[in-house]
Amino acid sequence: MVAPHPQKDRSIQWNNMPSRNSYEILPHNTAVVGHTLHVEDHQDRSTVVFAVQLTRIVLRAVEIEAFEALQKSVNELTKGGKSNADVGTLIGQLGQILLSLRWRISWWAVIGDSPDERFTSRVTKLAQILYCYYFVARKKMPPWSGQLPSKVRSVYADVEPIYEELPLTDSLDGFDAWMQKGQAIVQTAKVHTTAHSLPTAPMNLQF
Repeated sequence: MVAPHPQKDRSIQWNNMPSRNSYEILPHNTAVVGHTLHVEDHQDRSTVVFAVQLTRIVLRAVEIEAFEALQKSVNELTKGGKSNADVGTLIGQLGQILLSLRWRISWWAVIGDSPDERFTSRVTKLAQILYCYYFVARKKMPPWSGQLPSKVRSVYADVEPIYEELPLTDSLDGFDAWMQKGQAIVQTAKVHTTAHSLPTAPMNLQF
């Protein structure tokens, strides 16, 4: 059985977070009032840097665990014995993560929030591998099992809800074309003005 996996969901949730985030100090002692960290405040600056680095470490750990879970599901799928419902669940999980990764990569390219090139290349390579996995799973669905959706409604931070096409062409050229469409979607999306300024959304994921 292909069951929901918490790290897969968290990976999607993190990819879809707002383009800017604030960090808060929340003391264990309830008698002490917490406060939001401000990068302009010299007393907070080192803590902000630490929080950003810790965020990247946690995100990397989430991505690795989610990727390993997907890899295990695909390996089990190739051995056979999975029901159509299990295959459909895996296709849905792969599609969601692919869309969230494409959105993140496209946002970096269009809005200009790109991290260093090595990090961007790693995420793009991950998307390419999952793109292949997506079609491995699709080919396991018998033709009589019903039509798979070609578009899904996506909700991302900083923009209005949009409809996106799932991958349709099983090739490297197909992957490149599908990724390019992501940039076009970001360019035409109704980006909220808060996406271009220091924002406001707190880091509130629970681990």
